[in-house]
Amino acid sequence: MIDRKYLLHIQEAIDEAREMTRGMDRAAYLGDRIRQRAVEREVQIIGDAVHKLSPVAARGAGRPRPKLPLKTTAQTRRTDCRSLVCAEVRRAMCTHVKD
Repeated sequence: MIDRKYLLHIQEAIDEAREMTRGMDRAAYLGDRIRQRAVEREVQIIGDAVHKLSPVAARGAGRPRPKLPLKTTAQTRRTDCRSLVCAEVRRAMCTHVKD
């Protein structure tokens, strides 16, 4: 249930970043430092929520958990999630911030 809360935070932050950049081209976005900072804050919120996800939510409920030392597993989980979140943020930005 707690994972659901963090997943909702991630979705809300993505939606906010999309809304902040809707209709902007790349030049307009890069020229608006306030908007850039606002989007960066949403990315921080996403990162914080990803960091708090359980291993099951972070890796996907259907995927088996690897047998690795705890430290390595935690690092892998964070890396996997951050990669997925960064890909989603890039996709969202490419959709709304056009070249």
